[in-house]
Amino acid sequence: MHLADLEAELALWNAALALLIEDAKDFMHRGRDKSGHREAAYRDLTEGGPMTQHLARFCVLDAEDIALQFRAWCEQQARRAA
Repeated sequence: MHLADLEAELALWNAALALLIEDAKDFMHRGRDKSGHREAAYRDLTEGGPMTQHLARFCVLDAEDIALQFRAWCEQQARRAA
């Protein structure tokens, strides 16, 4: 495997994690969707669940750090809304 291949794969996993985060953020702003994907993403990110753990591993990140940062973002959003 070449470096370019590894970079492309890492970019793919990072994009998947970004989509999970976007779905979770959408749940915070817009609520549930018919498929339940937004809520599932939100719950998984706040708990550092299996989706977050899987994506973090492939992104070479710590799932607990991701969950902690997402919860902090949620708290910030809640304070702004209040």
